Amino acid sequence: MPFLDIRDRLVKLHEGYDERRLVGLAVHPKFGEDRRLFLYYHAPRRASAPADWDHTVHVSEIKVGADDLAIPSSERTLLVIDLPYFNHHAGAIVFGPDGFLYIPIGDGGNANDTGRGHGEGGKGIGRTSGWEGGRVPGGGGAFKKKNHAIDVSQT
Repeated sequence: MPFLDIRDRLVKLHEGYDERRLVGLAVHPKFGEDRRLFLYYHAPRRASAPADWDHTVHVSEIKVGADDLAIPSSERTLLVIDLPYFNHHAGAIVFGPDGFLYIPIGDGGNANDTGRGHGEGGKGIGRTSGWEGGRVPGGGGAFKKKNHAIDVSQT
């Protein structure tokens, strides 16, 4: 049995070359006490995204059970961002010494760094986001100014 299987949530990949997938995974800094994983992956485009955009990024948390297996049904979405192209997505999420989960979003993609995305309009594309661990939207969490961070210590 695999530790974590989220294949049903991932966007279908292009044949030959694709940068979309599960691109980031971080464990809670106090994993012995707080058994949560944080994921950054590419899902199919959500209905509210622009029709000509490619997919939707999900950053979420998933609990790990007593049997040391991830529990996909425990997924809680922390951040959702629509992206216009299939490439340039960064993805290595990491906890900083401040306890924040840092999430590099990437510039939105496209060949030669042209087209939609690329930090336009302050929509979160082309930034490093950080979340105050544990606090989630609607539950007291907040993003750090323009470079967002998630503080996971308050859940």
